[in-house]
Amino acid sequence: MIKLEKFLRYVSDNQKGLVESLLKGYKEYIDERIEKKKEMIVSNGYAWTKANHIENAVGKYIKNNLNDTMSFSKSKAGFSWVYLQFKNDVTKSLLIIREVEAIKKGSNPKEYLKNLVKINGEEKKAENGYDQLTLWDNGEATLPEKLSDGYDGFDNFYILTYRIDNKTKEIAQIKIEKPMLNLDEKIYFDENTSLELSIESNNPYQLSMEEKNNVENMDGIIGGFDAEPIILSGSQYDTDIKKKEKQANG
Repeated sequence: MIKLEKFLRYVSDNQKGLVESLLKGYKEYIDERIEKKKEMIVSNGYAWTKANHIENAVGKYIKNNLNDTMSFSKSKAGFSWVYLQFKNDVTKSLLIIREVEAIKKGSNPKEYLKNLVKINGEEKKAENGYDQLTLWDNGEATLPEKLSDGYDGFDNFYILTYRIDNKTKEIAQIKIEKPMLNLDEKIYFDENTSLELSIESNNPYQLSMEEKNNVENMDGIIGGFDAEPIILSGSQYDTDIKKKEKQANG
């Protein structure tokens, strides 16, 4: 049986509240999407608010129930997108919440995410050209270097992932996973450091049939137009704006 890391055990011990708050945030998002669709001629932009609703609900739960062991802070991932980072100082662990499509969609992870994953260490390439997770020198193991990039206070980084069922539009799976970077700087998950959290069938935040019917053909429920907003740094943003202005002026 796999021995769970301390932070995974901590999440397991508190999973009911964490799961229900995540489901609550998602239901609030669905209800808002339905309401705005009724009120507005066009409301597709609300597809980007899903993460805000979910992180807000989980943040409130942590603040009201786990504030002696966990905290959170706002962080920017580019020019305008703000998200929450959840911290556990006892286990020196950092956690973010993401729809699984946002992590596994596309071959090039966004830079902010690669920097976070580096907390867990990186694979290195041996001088002889062979790829190895652990380097060997004179018969002794050398652990991969950590490139924390400003996250020196943390030993572990986790992602609380959720998957939305394509047919029911409900959250069908919630897992806490420890991501790693391979040699091509693509993110992968080690099944030995992942934990699926229980979603009770009678949870109070199940979607009603009316809600499911209302969102059946709605854009952006699963993964959005893209799983995350396009994230530009300030300099990239300025370059993009100037390029568009130049094109507009011929």
